[in-house]
Amino acid sequence: MDKSQHLLFIETSGNQSYIYATNKLRENIGASELTHRAGTRWVLDAAGFKEVTTDDPQAYRQWLARGPLRDGVEVVLATSGKALLVVAGRERARQILATLTKHAAKEAPGLSVGGAIVDLPSRQNADVKSAIGAVHDRFNANRDLMPAPAQRFTMLPFCQPCATSGLPASGLDKKAAKQEASMPFAAPALAKRKCADDWFKRIRQMFRNNDADFFIATSAHQLEQEFDELPWLAVVHSDGNGLGQIMMQFDRWLSDGDDYLATLRAFSVELDAATEDAFYSACQRLRSLGAAGERRRLPVVPLLLGGDDLTVLVHGHYALPFARDFLEAFEAKCAEQPTIARIAQQALGAGRLSAGAGVAIVKTHFPFHSAYDLAESLLRSAKIVKRKVRSADGQHPHPCSALDFHVLFDAAYSSLETIRQKRRTALDVRRLWGGPYVVTPLSRLTGTPGLDWACQHHLEALIKRVDALNRRDTDDRPQLPRSQMHMLREALSQGKTFADARLGELARLNEQGLADLIEQAGSLFDETDDPGVTRFLDALVSAEFWGNQAGTTSATEEHEQ
Repeated sequence: MDKSQHLLFIETSGNQSYIYATNKLRENIGASELTHRAGTRWVLDAAGFKEVTTDDPQAYRQWLARGPLRDGVEVVLATSGKALLVVAGRERARQILATLTKHAAKEAPGLSVGGAIVDLPSRQNADVKSAIGAVHDRFNANRDLMPAPAQRFTMLPFCQPCATSGLPASGLDKKAAKQEASMPFAAPALAKRKCADDWFKRIRQMFRNNDADFFIATSAHQLEQEFDELPWLAVVHSDGNGLGQIMMQFDRWLSDGDDYLATLRAFSVELDAATEDAFYSACQRLRSLGAAGERRRLPVVPLLLGGDDLTVLVHGHYALPFARDFLEAFEAKCAEQPTIARIAQQALGAGRLSAGAGVAIVKTHFPFHSAYDLAESLLRSAKIVKRKVRSADGQHPHPCSALDFHVLFDAAYSSLETIRQKRRTALDVRRLWGGPYVVTPLSRLTGTPGLDWACQHHLEALIKRVDALNRRDTDDRPQLPRSQMHMLREALSQGKTFADARLGELARLNEQGLADLIEQAGSLFDETDDPGVTRFLDALVSAEFWGNQAGTTSATEEHEQ
């Protein structure tokens, strides 16, 4: 019997295009559930752990943390869309991979699931590191050889198209609402719709110890109805900062006597817990802003929630405070996890992790895939904080969270780069946006070379400007007249000289809050950056997207007070 050790790595690809293939929330959440199962339940079933339930995230993490081992199969990682196993015998590893991919092709048509197998000579940390690098390289090579999922659904000979995805239809949804019962759906759409209700079972477990007594929706139909009524919808996409550096050199951060795979498992389990806890904490804060209303239902839908990744649909009016609160809570929850805190201290010089977030605020029926693309571009913009806020020795980024956002008023969208190329002053090409914005409290950045940059780009300064714009007098009228603010907005595009002259004409409003909008010496432009930048426009367009209380004390401030 072959007892040689092998690493089996499994991962889904193209998750975003799979989840955001249509604008139907029922299919989005169903796709999210299928992606989660591909890296958890289906992997465990194929490996012989069929009795394990993955519907209770906390109980599942407790089971995984014990290092499950059975019949020569050890589970190292098994999270949404990704798994890593140590398997005795190459043939056994192939059997697990074949069983999984066959099951995925049947239960989740359109989802790309692949894997790779490499030898594991020993459990020595050096051999494990080499094997993990090799299995990722092998996986990338295997993925490049696989046909794209779209090739499974050819339209020739001619087929009736799916009502939501445009793929060839293969049947009707028997459980669909009456108005959709006669619509044709493709196989991927039918699989997603079938799985949508199971998504609720898993998500409800995150709210089982819910002292605040709030929840999401109770059915996909209810969810679709409530989100269709929203004027604005936001996609919030978050991803950890510096995780790539930590994982690529994971052996460097181990203490004497640490087992590479056991520590990696503990790190992964704790990261899942920190992300989920941060999401729940942000939901608690969301309710305090009045997002749940009398129905006690939060307008928020987590589509990807695993590892350091978060993708959420949320009511546009509450998107920015939700993103801020999630980032603050993520840092705090990571600092509470012993393995993460120890590894981060070694790797980053601070016992916590940080994250970036992109917030795309769009009209409700704007295509989800385009909204996600915008959010992903904004996330990349937010991650420049890693280059700006470095450690004292400059060798690695200091943990610092940041977000960037954009409110898309036009239906036309090409790319964030194209949008921002046009958002410059006519004569002197100064920037008319101020992002990204630092979320981490400045007290945690003391001593870092990027402290001055973080001060200039801190989110609290933007919120103070929003507060000034939203301030009302005793007659409930804006203290800063909207007409005058929009005149300033028009003047900005003409350049600094023109805008400063218009600002001087409104000096009578300084005591009513106009002074809080000034960047430097009687100007709306900050000349510290090259080229200059104004944050007035960001404050103006985001004024209605901070919930009922733009300046509500953040969770971190409450803790520090």
